[in-house]
Amino acid sequence: MVCTTKIAKAVEDFGGLVREYCMGNSLSLQDMAENVGYSASYIWRIENYKRYPEMDTKLNLPEIHH
Repeated sequence: MVCTTKIAKAVEDFGGLVREYCMGNSLSLQDMAENVGYSASYIWRIENYKRYPEMDTKLNLPEIHH
């Protein structure tokens, strides 16, 4: 059930999922950006619903899938 819930959240509220992951792991935007290979500004835009990444980008953010 947890996996299904995370998938649903990733589809419905990906920015919120990224924010929760960062907060839950005490990661700054810069830390997250370095971990996943995207810029901190791109991560910020995802978290703040300014950018809606394609599914392939979502799948390339392995940190939040665990």
